[in-house]
Amino acid sequence: ADTGAADTLKRSANGVRVIPCVWRAEPSIHDAHTNLTSLQEALAHHSLAHFHEQNVALGRRACMQRVSHWMWGSRVRVGLLPMAQFMQGHTYFVQHLHEQTRIPPVHVHVTYTLSGDYGKRFRLRSAGLWQAETSEYYEQGNFLHVVGLEDAVLALLRAQSFPDGVWRCAPGEVPSRFFDNVPADQLGFAPNASGLCYHPSHFVPTSVGVGSASIDYEKLPDPAAPHVRLQHLTRLVVRNALALASATKRRLVLPTLWCMCDRYWWHLDDCRMPGAKSLTMPFACPTDLAFNIDNWEGLLKSRVQFVEAAFLDNPRTHADIRAPAAARTLRVARDSLSANGDRQLPDAKGSLAADGSPTGVSRPLVVPSGSAVEEVVETLVRAPDAGGARVLRVSAASLLRLSPCGFREEKERRAFEAAVLPHAFGGQHSYCGKERNPNLGLVISEARRMGMPDEQALTLFRNCTGNPANAFNKPKVDLGPEAMRFLGDCGGAAGADGRRRSPATRMLDAVLAPAVQPPPARVLR
Repeated sequence: ADTGAADTLKRSANGVRVIPCVWRAEPSIHDAHTNLTSLQEALAHHSLAHFHEQNVALGRRACMQRVSHWMWGSRVRVGLLPMAQFMQGHTYFVQHLHEQTRIPPVHVHVTYTLSGDYGKRFRLRSAGLWQAETSEYYEQGNFLHVVGLEDAVLALLRAQSFPDGVWRCAPGEVPSRFFDNVPADQLGFAPNASGLCYHPSHFVPTSVGVGSASIDYEKLPDPAAPHVRLQHLTRLVVRNALALASATKRRLVLPTLWCMCDRYWWHLDDCRMPGAKSLTMPFACPTDLAFNIDNWEGLLKSRVQFVEAAFLDNPRTHADIRAPAAARTLRVARDSLSANGDRQLPDAKGSLAADGSPTGVSRPLVVPSGSAVEEVVETLVRAPDAGGARVLRVSAASLLRLSPCGFREEKERRAFEAAVLPHAFGGQHSYCGKERNPNLGLVISEARRMGMPDEQALTLFRNCTGNPANAFNKPKVDLGPEAMRFLGDCGGAAGADGRRRSPATRMLDAVLAPAVQPPPARVLR
């Protein structure tokens, strides 16, 4: 690469010799797949830095400030593109910076995606940017549309206690759009807050001083604990939705997912990837932040079909599917035996009427609380106008009111779990915050001094939350296929309040309750 012309010295119009702005870096790496030769990044950066130093020494600050460079004998110009318009995977799909700045992007690059090629395609499809699907994808089948996950998330937040400062916005900080149009009386978990910004680093006290030896960081509440509870809720909703979609032979329209923590391989700062302080929380997160979405390709080969949350908003989706009259609502009645807890799970509002049905459309089809999916199918058969609807809406609250056994027939339950759960819930995440690991640098230095490998030190002394397979997770939280199985005996596993709980629910109550301290009378089950 060469920013100058073929000659290195030129003369101005008055004959004075001028040294041009020159940057030279020779391609040295051959790619066998493309037969192209590329620059070695470190050498190129060193060469460019030297180029800037030379021009600064010559007083040519204009060269240093240029945003583009001529290369290859002045035949190619290269430069840095503005991130606000040429966005990468985190700024566009996670931070949604284009929505904050209101600058329309020109280009989106699917970096920082955690589920391989399939995850990248799914992100693009979810954003309406993937055009490679055939028309059949947008025309065929009937659909089960999950709505109202936001109401269930609010119920979960109301069931928890948060330290001072967790919901306080910093000066100039943009509040989370999750709370747009939420009445103030629904925000009791964040009193006296005019706009809500989530900062879970406040779970870890700093009054004694960061890194203080007097603090047992292993036993402190983890900033990721509320997010893990949210992931548990989300997985229960999605599991039941997959079961219902499978039984009714409908394509599942996934709900918009919400996260209260980023997903990152190393230490998070305030539950955010380093450098992403502007990330508002809770935030609408890509599916691959909550699930190993690359495993979901296996679902398509088994018994469940699914589409992205934005499917019904895509103009390519057939008008007969998008039409309001094409939708009917399924409601699972409230549990009269535990009305207090069930009241924490209101049916979706917004585009739905107070009874849970789409505004201006037929009243919902209601099934009893605790219904198995086979009973829902039988009800739909008896109501052909609902059973034949192109779109069947069901709220997250209704899905959570289905039978904890899922299926009435054990054979059907086992078949579903074997075919679906490994793909949908395989793979576990770990969340490691710097707040519970302030002494990690000292730990590694001491381990090296003692001849201990870094990996062994990290395994022994880090404080994280999540995947039970990782020794550094304290507490360990299992939300994998085994933990997400339905109850095998719907007559047992009842808690003190009479409600039946899955193994995942009981486990989460045990390991995370001390961290989030939910008021006992309002715990969301």
